[in-house]
Amino acid sequence: MKVSDWIQFASLLGLVLALFFNYLQSRHISRQTEHQAATTKQATLQGLLAFQNGMAEAIFHDPELAAWHLGAKGIVVSSDLEARKIAFIFLRLNAHEGFFLSHRRGELDEQFWIGWKQTIAADFTVEEYRRTWTVARNYYAPAFARFIEELVRPDLKAAPAEA
Repeated sequence: MKVSDWIQFASLLGLVLALFFNYLQSRHISRQTEHQAATTKQATLQGLLAFQNGMAEAIFHDPELAAWHLGAKGIVVSSDLEARKIAFIFLRLNAHEGFFLSHRRGELDEQFWIGWKQTIAADFTVEEYRRTWTVARNYYAPAFARFIEELVRPDLKAAPAEA
């Protein structure tokens, strides 16, 4: 072999090694990006939950605020206790929707979801949940609304829109 052949061989070997290391680096960067995206999603969820908890605290400590909030959604309440109950139902529905959507994206453990789905079904055995749902349905993701109606009572959507 001539010297020029060795140089070409070494150059080709260097190119192959450079491409291989570039591939490894791209895979590493891709994994880092996926991890960062998951971390960002989790931080967003935590922020939304903290916001919801702050709203819950405000509503439960101020029945007039709860009644006003519900009135804006078309729900007239007759007592402070009723306002608090229905506001609590909306907060629970928000949590149910968040877990449902997280499950659809594959972010929840299947065993957790199985149990939570039973919690949703149990909540809807309470008359106030069923009555509130007829008004609340339009405030939630359409896929979540279909899920609720299939899970708990197919005729929920046909019920009158009163709470």
